[in-house]
Amino acid sequence: MLNLSSLVGFLVLGFIGWVTYKLFIGPFYISPLRKIPGPPPESIIFGNFKSVLTKEEPFLKWIQKYGNIVKVNGIFNRPTIVVADTKIIQDITLNHVYDYIKPP
Repeated sequence: MLNLSSLVGFLVLGFIGWVTYKLFIGPFYISPLRKIPGPPPESIIFGNFKSVLTKEEPFLKWIQKYGNIVKVNGIFNRPTIVVADTKIIQDITLNHVYDYIKPP
């Protein structure tokens, strides 16, 4: 039987492993969105969020540099896809409206 210190150690180790996976492994090596071009994250915690708040027209510059589909990392490297192609937006909103879940 496990004693309390071993159980706490396993829980802490599991939590550290989960955080490592969510912040470092998942977004950069496993996510299907990893191949979409975009700016590299400036911070592990804030991603590209500081650029969005402080720089002038960052999305326009990223679209000019990376193309009409850009992946931007949000807080804790949560990916956000920016689409600037009107044909793709029309296809998404007309033909695939139920494939995308509206956030709560």
